[in-house]
Amino acid sequence: MRYTTIPTTSRDEWLELRKTRVTATDIPKIISGTEKAYRSLWSEKRGDRRFGGNRYTKFGKQQEPVIAAQVSEWFPELAPNDQLLVSVDDERFAATPDMIGQSMIGEIKTAKSPWGFIEDLPRHYFLQVQWQLLVTGAESCLVAWQGTTEVGGELRPDGDIRTGFVYPDEATFEQMRRVATEFLEFTPQEARDLSGDFYASHLLSEVLEIDRQIGKNNAANRRLQDERAGLVAEFLRQFGDEAQVVECGDLVAEVSGPKVTNRFDRKGLAREYPDLERKYVLQETKPSTVKVKSNG
Repeated sequence: MRYTTIPTTSRDEWLELRKTRVTATDIPKIISGTEKAYRSLWSEKRGDRRFGGNRYTKFGKQQEPVIAAQVSEWFPELAPNDQLLVSVDDERFAATPDMIGQSMIGEIKTAKSPWGFIEDLPRHYFLQVQWQLLVTGAESCLVAWQGTTEVGGELRPDGDIRTGFVYPDEATFEQMRRVATEFLEFTPQEARDLSGDFYASHLLSEVLEIDRQIGKNNAANRRLQDERAGLVAEFLRQFGDEAQVVECGDLVAEVSGPKVTNRFDRKGLAREYPDLERKYVLQETKPSTVKVKSNG
């Protein structure tokens, strides 16, 4: 691996060093290519605004040492890291992988809706990992992830820790170098969209393909609906959920905006007024169904 380490003694010092550099957290926002994303990121780097985290990110930070300890047992080469690493090719490119080894790096994620396999790694995580690989020159990145569930108002780990490898992708490297350089040359006063709508087009193309598949295979519909919901959530995270029309190349996304709807809370009625709920529940007998299968 080829990189330079910039030692830091505090989080504030670490944050200060990141202000003049593009990091793995920045790259998905930069690839979105929108002026809104650029301005928001520049505001963060100037210190005008800072994401203070939410209950899920804070829980992730708490779980990170636990997951890292298990990963170190499985892969003794990897050790926890909290230092800023800088590319030897461009000192403005930096990253802080969660773990570092001699030839590979490690990244730890906790997820509200965990993905099943490394091939299903969400796009923004994939871009973050690719940036870390670019900065460090590592041969691979071991991604370790675990689900998160809520019990009695408290977040807890859900399921086993899973792992998978991500390898360098030269086409992604080339794109990231270009958009990162363009971003570093961007000034907030210029209303420019330097890197285009590649990320948005990718998300919308995936949604369109899923819409074509839904209905053709009923057994896969639930999985497809979940995948579609994840893509839409990422698109709205990038562009906002207010009513709008977003044009991305030859694709157009019409965002309706959030709507308030009313629904009948049958479980609540049954809990508070069980006798009343039973009184008005109607029973009906459905006819038998027959499924015909070939024994051949």
